[in-house]
Amino acid sequence: MNSFNNFPVSNQICSIETLSENNFAKWKSDVELALGLPDFDIALTEDKPAALIIESTQAQKDHFHKWEKANKLSMLIIKKSMSGEFQGFSIDIKTAKGLLEAIGNRYKESEKDETGELMDYLTNTKYDGVSGVRAHILKMEDIANRLTKLKVPIAESFLVYQILNSLPQKGWDHLKLPITSKMIPGQSMPLFLCVLELKRKMGRRRGRSCELSN
Repeated sequence: MNSFNNFPVSNQICSIETLSENNFAKWKSDVELALGLPDFDIALTEDKPAALIIESTQAQKDHFHKWEKANKLSMLIIKKSMSGEFQGFSIDIKTAKGLLEAIGNRYKESEKDETGELMDYLTNTKYDGVSGVRAHILKMEDIANRLTKLKVPIAESFLVYQILNSLPQKGWDHLKLPITSKMIPGQSMPLFLCVLELKRKMGRRRGRSCELSN
């Protein structure tokens, strides 16, 4: 009986998310679960068995044919769940185990590139004067959150320092911020308000220093 005629198996296979640039971990988990139900995961955990010879035992023959079938169907399922940008990537790979490993390695390289780009943005970007200060701060906070998801946690003190350095040095005394009046009891202050308050205070200190020097 074909394993795909089993409703839970077919349902699990159909529920696999299409592989994209952002969902490798979940996609891999879905694939492993779907292939484990009909015992196809042998193709993910074992290398291709040695070729059969005249002296091969019946057990060796049965194992070889079981692996071969599992590998063929696993490759079909994996390729079917890959988006178009990944299709050409699998042309020269003949085993499901090798394909899954190659995709994983590609994601590791992609994550390294993304981490470098995000760190560069966080440490070197400057406010453009167009997008709005709040949007600029929230953008940098989002970059820090994305780095954390890539297992590069960013301390809030470091993030605040980088944001402060990215903003212009002057023009903050006019800000009138609802620092306490609109806060919900027990809730911490939003990061962008913290940064703007610090910037305003720094501007005032800098102004007093100039007055004393004069």
